[in-house]
Amino acid sequence: MKTNLLDHFRSGQMFVLSKAQVQKLLHREQPVAGGGGSLLDIGAGDGNVTASLASLVSQVTTTEASAPMVANLNARGYNSVQTCDLQHEFVQARQPYNIISELTTRAIGGQTGFVVPVHSMLNVLDRADKPSTMLREIREMLHPENGLFLLAVVLPFSAFVEDGTKRVAPTEKLPMRGGLCADGASFEIAASLLLRNVLLPAGFKLRQFSRVPYLCRGDLQQPYYVLSDAIFVLEVDDKAAK
Repeated sequence: MKTNLLDHFRSGQMFVLSKAQVQKLLHREQPVAGGGGSLLDIGAGDGNVTASLASLVSQVTTTEASAPMVANLNARGYNSVQTCDLQHEFVQARQPYNIISELTTRAIGGQTGFVVPVHSMLNVLDRADKPSTMLREIREMLHPENGLFLLAVVLPFSAFVEDGTKRVAPTEKLPMRGGLCADGASFEIAASLLLRNVLLPAGFKLRQFSRVPYLCRGDLQQPYYVLSDAIFVLEVDDKAAK
C-alpha cells in the first residue's frame, strides 16, 4: 500500500547509478553503434534507475510488485509484469537477457563488442520475502561464461517486507548477523559479510565493487534521504556447488 501511494504522488523517486557509472562498472565505456541486447531489471520501481541501464540496450524487461508502478513502467516502454516470481512465464519467455560490453571482441553488425547477459537488482534484496531463492534463480538464469549480475544493496543491512501498512520479517533470513543496522555495523563490515556469507555461497564471484550514495525523495518527515549503496558486479562461479 505504501509503495502504491508513493507512486501515485510521484514521491519515493530515487537515483543510484548514472549512465556513465553503469558503463564503467560493466566495462562498456564506448557504446556500440546501433545498440542491441536486452536486460532484466528486477524490482524496477518507478523506472528512474532503470533509465540508466536502458540507455545501454535496445530492450528492457522489468518486474515489480506494485500495479501502479507496473503501469508506469509499461508507459515508459520498459516491458513490465506484476510479479515477484522470476519463474513467471513473462520473465522466462523473454530470455536471453543481454547487453553489449567491451570485455572482449566479437563481430556484431560491423562493430566489435561482446554479448553479455545481465540481470540487475537494485535495492531489492533487503525487501524480498525469499532473497536466497531469488539469488539462486538469478544464478540459474545467468550465462555460465559471460553472464553479469548487477546488485545494489543499502548497507548496513536492514531486511523487511511490506505487508499492507506493516513491516514484517522475510520468510528467508540471510546470515547477516554483525552487519545489520540494529548491530550498529559499519558499511565496510556489512559489505564484507554480505559477500562472504551470502553472495559467494550463493555461487557468485566478485568482478567489480563500488560504493555510491543512494538518493531517495523523502516523505512528510524529511524531504530526502541519502544512504550508502554497495554495488556488486557478479559472475557465476563455476567452481561453486549449485
